[in-house]
Amino acid sequence: LGNAGLATGAALFAAGLAVRWAAVLTLGRLFTVQVAIRDGHTLVRRGPYALLRHPSYTGLLLAFAGLAVTFEHALALPVILVPVTLAVVRRVRTEERALADAFGASWADYARQTARLVPGLY
Repeated sequence: LGNAGLATGAALFAAGLAVRWAAVLTLGRLFTVQVAIRDGHTLVRRGPYALLRHPSYTGLLLAFAGLAVTFEHALALPVILVPVTLAVVRRVRTEERALADAFGASWADYARQTARLVPGLY
C-alpha cells in the first residue's frame, strides 16, 4: 500500500475523530464515561444523533480502522477491530437498556428511526 495505505489510514482516523467529537459536542453535559441518566436528561435527536444512536462509537471504530490500515498488514484489521468492536457492542447494549428504561416509548420510536452504528447495517 505504501503512501496510499498511510493516507487512507490517516483519512479514516481523522474522519473517525471528527465523528466522535461531533457526537460528544452535541451531547455536551449529557456525555459521560459511565452509563448514567442525569437529572434533566433528554433524548438527543439532533446532529449526528439524527442518523445514528451511537455516533461516538461509530467514530471510535472508524478511527481504529484507520489505525489498522496504517499498519499495512492483513492481520492488523481483525486484530485491532475485533476486540474493540466486541467491547463497543457490549457497551451499546448496556446504554440502550438504560435509555429504554429512562425514555420508554420515546426511545423505542427513536430506535426504529435510526441505526445503531452504521446506517443500513447495524
